[in-house]
Amino acid sequence: MPSYSSTDLAGVCDQAAIVASRETGVPVEVLRAISLTETGRKRAGVMRPWPWTVNMEGKGVWFDTEEEARAFAYRNYKRGARSFDVGCFQLNFKWHGQAFSSLEEMFDPVSNAVYAARFMLRLYREKGDWGQAAGAYHSRTKEYAKRYE
Repeated sequence: MPSYSSTDLAGVCDQAAIVASRETGVPVEVLRAISLTETGRKRAGVMRPWPWTVNMEGKGVWFDTEEEARAFAYRNYKRGARSFDVGCFQLNFKWHGQAFSSLEEMFDPVSNAVYAARFMLRLYREKGDWGQAAGAYHSRTKEYAKRYE
């Protein structure tokens, strides 16, 4: 896994979205919108997606480093948590974790983005519309999906 410690962290998710878009054909604008909505963090007055985000039991937490984010997720996993979201595209461990070899891989921005893009493609084929696919990406519950459409 590459080290992101010296990179512009606010741009990591955008770069991962570009890679995933090229690999899958999902419009990069769709991927960027999902990442920003799922992980947006305001820094220096600008809202940007943030790679080291964990949503644990409905509460989003933004970490300065990948190590801090992973430690938080592992600590909560050890206490029994299974339904939590990680990374640029807030993939849920309970529903998508089996697609990754480890939680570390699930946190990797490119791995996270490519999986999210493939998932979005399946949803797009089902819904026929990127907005509705984005809504279903967030939740199959209509009231929660609406804000994405």
